[in-house]
Order: sequence, then C-alpha cells, then structure tokens
Amino acid sequence: LVLCTTSLSLSIPQTRRSLCEDALLKIPGVISFTFQMAVKRCVVRIRSDLKAEALGTAINSTKVMKAAQVVKGEDGGE
Repeated sequence: LVLCTTSLSLSIPQTRRSLCEDALLKIPGVISFTFQMAVKRCVVRIRSDLKAEALGTAINSTKVMKAAQVVKGEDGGE
C-alpha cells in the first residue's frame, strides 16, 4: 500500500515524521513502513484484513500530515 502524504518533505521536522511513525505503530496489522521523502510517500506493508482507510485516519489524526492512497489506473498512471 502506498500513501501520498502532504507536508512530508526533505525539510520536514523530525517531530512530524515521529508523530506519523507513532500513529502507524499503534495500528494492529501494520507490518512495516518506509518513508520516501523525495517523493512525499510512505510505503506501508499491512495484513490483508487491514483497510487502507485505517491508515489514512491514523495519519490524518496527527494533525500535521494528511494521507491519500496512491492507486494505478488501467493505463499504468497514478
């Protein structure tokens, strides 16, 4: 699952990233996550029974970042 996160950039204060990490760590079913700062993304490995909305809600609850799921269309574009 790939999330596009706003307010996530190379110059992001560590506290904002830490808030996002803490929110993701509290969700049962999150296996791992990796921030890709250059493209403002967070790649999250989750169990199949976890809904993407739960991740977005958790990140949005930090009040310092917003998340949206990145999906590919039939043409391969995002």
